[in-house]
Amino acid sequence: MQPLRGALLAPRFLLLPAWCRFTWGQLILPLWPPPCRLCHRRGQGPWCRHCDDVIPLYPRRCPRCANPRLDGGDCRECRRRPPLFDSVTALGAYRRDLRQAIHRLKFGGDWDLAFPIGERLAQAALPDVDLLVPVPLHPDRERSRGYNQATLLAQVIGARRGLPWQDALLRTRATVPQMRLDRASRQSNLADAFAAARSVSGRRIGLIDDIFTSGATAQAAATVLRAAGAIQVHIIVAARAIPAPWARP
Repeated sequence: MQPLRGALLAPRFLLLPAWCRFTWGQLILPLWPPPCRLCHRRGQGPWCRHCDDVIPLYPRRCPRCANPRLDGGDCRECRRRPPLFDSVTALGAYRRDLRQAIHRLKFGGDWDLAFPIGERLAQAALPDVDLLVPVPLHPDRERSRGYNQATLLAQVIGARRGLPWQDALLRTRATVPQMRLDRASRQSNLADAFAAARSVSGRRIGLIDDIFTSGATAQAAATVLRAAGAIQVHIIVAARAIPAPWARP
């Protein structure tokens, strides 16, 4: 994993001679900008305006879990059973090009998608946090995938916002992928799946993940972080899954 992390923080083109970097950045890119990394539109750069237009969340949503709301207040679920996390920040809804991009990042080996997604998250109106913590994968799954996408996002956000990040959580056991389970099964699937790797006493945590669906992962991780001393836990994700009847194709 270390070579990949190094590649993220020091891209290979930085090792090229200065005249090569100047030629690429000042002469070639303006004439032939790269395609959008989400929708592949030519000449749109790493993230195009079209993708900004199609992925936004609903303007009125629960301030705790970002679920769509008609009145913008806390949703019924958060009032009935307040979560241990304080807020959810997402780039947009888990649909269309953003959904495909996340799928490629997680399962397609396109780890460099963490750059445009992480950049946009870093530019978003994030809550006031002082430590970024990626949601960990089980070691077997991370070895199989070659990286943890949440760690890559945390590195990019941290570099752009000047925030430290730490692997403050451990995945203590392998679990069935959440996408295969219903809501009730997701809760039990993650029981005792996380442990604290170190104290986070007095810290305001930004918990980084790729997608927020039912909130089971966020709740399980926030429970452990609170027990380890965190005073706030804010969820920061690329996408928020929108439940029916709000979901659109």
